[in-house]
Amino acid sequence: MSWKLFAFRIGVINSDKDSTLAKKYGVDSYPKLVMLPYRNHDKYETFSSSLKSKDVIDFVFNRVPSFVTGVRHSTIDRWLGQSDKPKVVLVTQKAKTPPMFNFIAKEFRDKFDFGLASKSDGIFLEKYSIKEVPKLLLFQDELSEPVIIDGNLDYERLKAKINQHFGSQKTTKAPKHKIQELTAKSRTESCPDDTAFCAIFVLENSSELSGIPVKELSQKFKKIRFSWVDSTKNSELLEALGKKDVKRGLVIYNPKKRKYVWSEETLEKSGKFLDDVTAGVVWKSVERDALASLH
Repeated sequence: MSWKLFAFRIGVINSDKDSTLAKKYGVDSYPKLVMLPYRNHDKYETFSSSLKSKDVIDFVFNRVPSFVTGVRHSTIDRWLGQSDKPKVVLVTQKAKTPPMFNFIAKEFRDKFDFGLASKSDGIFLEKYSIKEVPKLLLFQDELSEPVIIDGNLDYERLKAKINQHFGSQKTTKAPKHKIQELTAKSRTESCPDDTAFCAIFVLENSSELSGIPVKELSQKFKKIRFSWVDSTKNSELLEALGKKDVKRGLVIYNPKKRKYVWSEETLEKSGKFLDDVTAGVVWKSVERDALASLH
């Protein structure tokens, strides 16, 4: 049995014994295939030009609604942030969504969002260091790095991988987004190694936070860790991030990838910069963990 049998309910009608039913669906020659949409049997379609397996499969699958969203390098970040559901992305060389993947998306649509990326999108492949396809990318949330699975992704293996990965993820409470000072002691809470985005306000003292819309930023960017660092005590950190003499500013640091980007906006307009970061910006890299020099 193949996965295709799980996608439909299949029945056989003997028209000689049930001519009324055959007439209802316009069956006037044999053999004939009748497709009845789910919960809308009045809008049926018939097919009889060829009953070869490939032709029948194409006829049926081309009429199944899609439960998969096409994604590209220019839309993936926005799509990842559209809902709180974990995301599953199939990267393939096929132009259309494989029917198998669409039916898995239909089965799990209440739990996960599903996307399809093409091998032809070279920037997307580079973004996730993909050299060969097919690949399956599993995103726990918009800021987490995906778990990448390769190999032959048949129906049962794909389902098992999705259940295995997301079923093993522990549910954690959303972090409290208060602005606290980033120090060597508070680093594991303020900017842990598994966080994708740490927004670090560079200030000379905590009183400068009063001019920054901290509450609004925390509410809008709930998955970003916010903190502030004392510029008078952390010249080594600032030097590692390319701005040794800066006294006031905002830098986004990715501790996992050791990448950073500075805001060109004023601190009072930090929201625009954070929007740009989540949409995609040019990052710079550091050779070692910049936060190792925190005081």
